[in-house]
Amino acid sequence: MKSASSAKCIPYQDTQDYLKDYLALLSLKLHREVMMARALRGEQRQESFLGLFISEQDIASILAELHGRMLEDFPEGGLLLERINTQTQLIECRLAVTQNLLPHQQLAQAFELQDFEIELLMMALAPEIDNRFAKVYGFLHDDVARKCLSASLAQQVLLQHDVSGAQLRSALHSNATLMKFQLLALLDDDSQPLMSRGLKLDNRCVNFLLDVEQVDEEIVAVLQTPWSAKVTFDSDECIRSAGQAAQNWLQTPLPLMLEVQASADVDVWLSIYCGQIEMPLMCVDWKKLLQLDVARASRLLVKVIREAHLSNRILHLRDVDHDQPRLLAVLMSAITPLVCVSSAQRLLLEQYAVIAFEKRVPVLSVDNRCACWASAMPAFIHFDNATLSEYAQRYSIGVRDIHALCRNLEVNSTQSQFSALLNADCRQRVGNKMRDVAQHIDTKFSFNDLVLSPLTMQLLKELVEQQSNNSRVFTEWGMADLFHQAQGSAVLFMGQSGTGKTMAASVVANELGLDMYRVDLSGVVSKYIGETEKNLERIFSTAAQSQVVLFIDEADSLFGKRSDVKDAHDRYANIEVSYLLQKMEEHTGVVILASNFGHNIDDAFFRRFRAVVEFALPKANDRLRLWQKLNQTRAPLAENIDLQFLADRFEITGGHIKNCIMSAAFQAAAQNEPINMQILIRAVSKEYTKIGKPISKNAFGDYYSVLRRESVEL
Repeated sequence: MKSASSAKCIPYQDTQDYLKDYLALLSLKLHREVMMARALRGEQRQESFLGLFISEQDIASILAELHGRMLEDFPEGGLLLERINTQTQLIECRLAVTQNLLPHQQLAQAFELQDFEIELLMMALAPEIDNRFAKVYGFLHDDVARKCLSASLAQQVLLQHDVSGAQLRSALHSNATLMKFQLLALLDDDSQPLMSRGLKLDNRCVNFLLDVEQVDEEIVAVLQTPWSAKVTFDSDECIRSAGQAAQNWLQTPLPLMLEVQASADVDVWLSIYCGQIEMPLMCVDWKKLLQLDVARASRLLVKVIREAHLSNRILHLRDVDHDQPRLLAVLMSAITPLVCVSSAQRLLLEQYAVIAFEKRVPVLSVDNRCACWASAMPAFIHFDNATLSEYAQRYSIGVRDIHALCRNLEVNSTQSQFSALLNADCRQRVGNKMRDVAQHIDTKFSFNDLVLSPLTMQLLKELVEQQSNNSRVFTEWGMADLFHQAQGSAVLFMGQSGTGKTMAASVVANELGLDMYRVDLSGVVSKYIGETEKNLERIFSTAAQSQVVLFIDEADSLFGKRSDVKDAHDRYANIEVSYLLQKMEEHTGVVILASNFGHNIDDAFFRRFRAVVEFALPKANDRLRLWQKLNQTRAPLAENIDLQFLADRFEITGGHIKNCIMSAAFQAAAQNEPINMQILIRAVSKEYTKIGKPISKNAFGDYYSVLRRESVEL
């Protein structure tokens, strides 16, 4: 008999070839079970209602058809066992000489399944292929309605595997592989004994075992097309990091946890990583899962992990956070070495007892970012290296978004429009992110519009020059490697309200060709411990991706003299200040911190700023220049206006002077007359009252009596 089997020991040509042999073997095993059932039930047993049972003659005919023998040729007893052994040896022999793994072998390898677990799946597959198996299952269950496999029936058939009921129960536990990854589903309600409940093979697994390439339709909505392009990258910190992580994984496969630095490009990192381990990538946007109810999101999450194993891909879960703890817990319970999680923050793995590789994704070098931009350009666009470098440094946009922008413009723009539209789209994309965390300040001011002391003007111009030459100094000249310092500029503006801090910051932004976004720090600081740091992290991570000038106003709400720690609130207040300064130092762009009271800031903090710019109260000649701005308008002006008097007598800031001019303009318009000295004096008196300054004869001179008379009349 052995030589007969060897004569037929040829490789399986395909899945269908194997299934033909397997189903023949299964039918023989089921025939054995039917014979035993007949013996136990007796010859005279009949069901009560016609149509609700399968007769002895019917089941004999079905079994004969299934294993290809006529009814009269049914083997009995030992002959049946001999045929089972012969068919088993034939399958084992043919599998041994088949070079490529068949689907059931791939499934076993992908999920590290035991032989009896694969047999369980194959038995559950049989009714999906041939409904006659469902009828046989019904007969053996003594219930024609129970057409699916059950654990108890499987145990009877799997005698040669020496599978116990305890092993089957363990394999069907909710945390066991078969159930956790939804390879099998339990039917009937959970009030029934586990061993008697039906087992249904998931449709995706049915297709997989039949070698039909078909992704689960339910997960398509959350899948994201992986980025891929033929780009040659130079070796930098990011590329080396991905290569080292790949070598680690090849030696010891573990899940991968990526903390993505602000401005880092996780798509490029993963393209290098997957290329080195020679596995394709599939991506899922975590935010899309969060839009679903937790139950459905949890089911889809497990399905995408299952799909990664079925298709032998690395699964990238993008932008995972702690916002939905239940979903995160599901991820951690089902995580496998094929899963890569990226997040803007470090995920706390300790509470989930997950062992994983943890990596921080570094920022790409300017040259490699240039390569990303070059790879995305349409054929009709030819940017030189200087232009590409400008885009790479100005817009911290990931390679995925770069390609999306350029594809859109390739279709919807001409060659002459492309550059202008690309800049506009980049700035809009930056703005869309920043508007969620800060207020956009749009001005057209330049240095010519500022009225400041010569020293203040010099410091502002030096700030612009330094930031414009950042790349040369830090990258080309190697200063970043020498001092391990971020390439940003953290600057402190100190001065009373109205001295021009916001206007000066907008001038810096305009000179650098960047948008400016204002953050009111008083709205960021929270009374809840830890919330301030979360708010700051969100602001700085968004700003880092957006390449903008970040203007942080009302810093006095957080800064103060470093106090002795007397209670928890003092300790956390100091932590919040330190955290803000740390984020400013790490930031690669321009951060301007504005304080109305510089003396509130501890001396130890000053060294953390690249520059400190003081905005003093304007002197008389500067106030005159500010009042003379009135002459630049088209407003009708009376001849009696004495701007020198206004500048000499009223020691107020530029912001207050602006308020006076605007108030006078509106009053003159309401009275339908030119702006005159009386109207301006009234505007100044209102501003004095608003800021709490006394209206004195010494300041207002001859106009004091007029103001007093008007006050009495009112």
